[in-house]
Amino acid sequence: MNVVKYLDSTETLKVFVQVNHHCLEAISRTKINPCYGINSLAVAISNSRYKNALFELKVFDGIETFYVDYNSLEKMSVKSLENIPLINVHKFVMQNGSSDYAIFRKLSDKICSIGIDTAYTFNPNFSNFINLREIVIRVGQNYNNNIIEQLFEQLPKFNYLHKVVIRCDSNRLHYLRELSKKLQIKTKVIFIIDWLHKEDIEEVNDLVNSTTQKVGIVMINFDDFEALFMKSNVVLLPFCPYNFQVSSKMTADPRFYELLKMYLPTRLEIQGGIRPDVEAPKNKIIDLSKCICLNELFMNEARYTSRIIVKLPTSLNRMFINNLGSIDSLEGIDETHLPDSLKEQFSQGNLFISN
Repeated sequence: MNVVKYLDSTETLKVFVQVNHHCLEAISRTKINPCYGINSLAVAISNSRYKNALFELKVFDGIETFYVDYNSLEKMSVKSLENIPLINVHKFVMQNGSSDYAIFRKLSDKICSIGIDTAYTFNPNFSNFINLREIVIRVGQNYNNNIIEQLFEQLPKFNYLHKVVIRCDSNRLHYLRELSKKLQIKTKVIFIIDWLHKEDIEEVNDLVNSTTQKVGIVMINFDDFEALFMKSNVVLLPFCPYNFQVSSKMTADPRFYELLKMYLPTRLEIQGGIRPDVEAPKNKIIDLSKCICLNELFMNEARYTSRIIVKLPTSLNRMFINNLGSIDSLEGIDETHLPDSLKEQFSQGNLFISN
């Protein structure tokens, strides 16, 4: 097993080389650079992604696919990458002027994976993407129609293209589904709905029923519990990592507990916000006691027409409730891992927040 790719930083790798006699062999056999620290806040703040990329390019001399973010790529020379067969650009390209992606254009025949935000006029001559394997296309409310049409003119010509991910609001879905029909049959097309609107449910249902691929849904712009949430090829994606968000109205639907079993959330957000009070569950209980993975609970202005009991799981160690008006009791709070100070605050009937 090559453990090199699982290390957390370039510094750890340097130490590992010193203590492990087989580390150099593992390094030489590494075909894809591990991209150390790419998700690290410290690396982002110190602006050292480019430095890390140069280090990995130098150390891993057997790289066949070079993972790099777009900004770091633009700082490199074409010569430094001449022996690299393929390049995976793992961040969205968000540029307008051609001078901002000069290096990218010269290396476009090596790009195997990329994300493109169509709000920008980024156009590096898509016909050169001859080695493209995967592409993520983001289409928001403000998009450049010319870029989209040029993309879908060229994508069917790429013989190696095997996956296209399209991220869009539901009101753009029909248009993009029609364009995607131009792609080769062997190309897998996956849709991720960034904003689902109530008036587009029929279109989304049609997509879900007509494909064997997964359909992702990120943000839901209404409160109702729709049947499509329970379908096997629908995935409710968190807007923030590990954050499973539902409306307060959804908690009154019996299918809410089936949803919890499907996703086993570690952080649950019940969102009321500016919404009016909603009907409480028939038994006046929200039972989270069987959510054995739930560590955090956030009830944001979740208001009901009658007071409810919330049954808490023993695994809970953080909680935030900013409106106690609808809460009759928090059953099982003493058995949770919440701080004693928090338990005491509730027992005294005070408004409380998490540590």
